[in-house]
Amino acid sequence: MPLTNEQYETVKAVLDERRNRAELSALERRREVAEKLPELGKLLDDISKRGADSVKRYIAGDERARADFESFLSTASQRKTDLLLQGGFPADYLETRYSCEKCEDTGYLPDGEKCSCFRQLEYDLVFSQDRQRRLFSVHNFETFDISVFSDEGVDEKTGLTPRQNAKKALETAKRFLSPSSEARRNLLIYGTTGTGKTFLSHCIAKEALDRGLNVIYLTAPEFMDIASDSEFKHIDGPFRGVMETSLLIIDDLGTELINSFVVSAVYRIVNERLLSERRTVISTNLFPSDIAECYNERVLSRIAGNYQFVRMTGPDLRLQ
Repeated sequence: MPLTNEQYETVKAVLDERRNRAELSALERRREVAEKLPELGKLLDDISKRGADSVKRYIAGDERARADFESFLSTASQRKTDLLLQGGFPADYLETRYSCEKCEDTGYLPDGEKCSCFRQLEYDLVFSQDRQRRLFSVHNFETFDISVFSDEGVDEKTGLTPRQNAKKALETAKRFLSPSSEARRNLLIYGTTGTGKTFLSHCIAKEALDRGLNVIYLTAPEFMDIASDSEFKHIDGPFRGVMETSLLIIDDLGTELINSFVVSAVYRIVNERLLSERRTVISTNLFPSDIAECYNERVLSRIAGNYQFVRMTGPDLRLQ
């Protein structure tokens, strides 16, 4: 997704800050270890000096320099691990702990491709995901409390109480991102107002981000604005991002003003993401029969054939 120069510099600044913070933290841990374990501190200094000498020898034409250093390093690394463990530190205590291990917070993979962390920063910037990120920190699987759902009254369609149904919905959501899951790759979370649909969507988004997937979270009106800008103003970057992200979550489908363009945009996003095998989660107050009525049978057909339906039931939790 193309960025302006200013946007690119913003993303790079975030990555640089992450990398600097990780390397400074590693340096502080090295100083701590060297102070508490002088023998290990001396070994670390020796490794650094041997490394510098090896580079000089190699540049001067000594072809044995690299092999000699690797032989020394193998023995020294084991000694370093032994000393750390003896001193009560984890074996990996001196490793630099980057936010993203794949690219070491550079934003680019060894083959020159953008890392998923770079793309997520793009999406966060372009789609203004700051508010959602704050919500994800409190709306996640750890904080999803099924006890807030009523254990009285059985839903005619599910045959379950709201609490039993919420437990089932939670289990489905947790399985959704599992590689071994037999569940469909897309979810339609539907039900009346205040039954936990948005909260459950936030849980899925948080889990996906923790797994290193790219996520874009949009309300239905926000998605329609992006689709409209692409169609009528030829601003294609954001719409391309919506199409390409690993996981797209559209919240509150049906709250947008529905017209022929909106129907076309909904069908396009559903259909094209199915064809590209990218995951999509849609939450809505609309029941399946309402989707056919508000949009059309084609939209419902694509959803019904390729989405797992998750029904949320019970009274409005926000009124309790």
